[in-house]
Amino acid sequence: MGLRRSEPGWMSFAPPPGASAVPALRSTVAGASNGHARAVENWTPRVDDERWLGEIDRRSDLTVEEFDREYQRPQRPVILTGLTGDWTALRDWSLSVLSARFGQHEVPVSRCFGEKRKMRLGEYIERMHELAAAQPGHPPLYMEGWYYLPNAPEIAGEYRVPPHFSKDLYEERWFPFPIKPRLHAILVGPRGAFTKLHFDLGASHSWNAQVVGRKRWLLVSPDQMRNCYMDTRQVGGYYPGTEIQAPDLERYPLLARVKYRTGIVHPGEMIFFPSLWLHVVLSLDDSISITHNYLNRRILARALKHHFLAKVLKRRGV
Repeated sequence: MGLRRSEPGWMSFAPPPGASAVPALRSTVAGASNGHARAVENWTPRVDDERWLGEIDRRSDLTVEEFDREYQRPQRPVILTGLTGDWTALRDWSLSVLSARFGQHEVPVSRCFGEKRKMRLGEYIERMHELAAAQPGHPPLYMEGWYYLPNAPEIAGEYRVPPHFSKDLYEERWFPFPIKPRLHAILVGPRGAFTKLHFDLGASHSWNAQVVGRKRWLLVSPDQMRNCYMDTRQVGGYYPGTEIQAPDLERYPLLARVKYRTGIVHPGEMIFFPSLWLHVVLSLDDSISITHNYLNRRILARALKHHFLAKVLKRRGV
């Protein structure tokens, strides 16, 4: 049995504790217990979605060589464990600690990469549940990426980039499209906050580590973009009915062809998602994440093309 047609729905793929990880294919209409969103629903897993390719690989204690050979070089995503045990951030951070230490800094918050507003980090953390509850039926306001280096460079000393990730060519002086600030970001949001399906700009590789809370990832390979309605993905704003697991097939019939993988990243774990891989990320708990975008030589030509399109030809969403 394949996909069925559904009413335009909300993003929903948070299973109840102990449930199977097989995704459900239905619209979501129930509200979260705090009333702020329908983004997190305890759903009954279904086993009949032929588009689901299974769980994202999860590997522990990979060597640098194993990671490069099995994942980075062939550009395959993977959840990595055992690489963050020495992080001060993992040991010491919480929402209250971030607020106390860095709460004075202004950070960008938005919904699905839409219009951004500036708030002090401390105010956002204090009010993020209130702000989500104030607009039911809308995605929660989310700190989707604070590039902290210009204002709080000391944060970089609270974690260590594993040697598995190749030397970052963004940091080379010869790179023709200077990236300022560097693409090192902190993400903070309430349970139910999410990013819609998209690929990271510049065609870079990325890693994302969970410090507090869990996140559920859905990944779609780049060769499926033709079925993903990319005009709704790489622009700001939320487009109801474009959810991969609860699509409106009357409006977006090609989504019935999109195959995907899913996985949950827990505190202390990190996910590597390669250049141009599309991803949806849902916070299962109040969460803090650290993420870096980076380039290596294998994807340099592709990245240069994307940066040229964005910087010189002023193309959006690349």
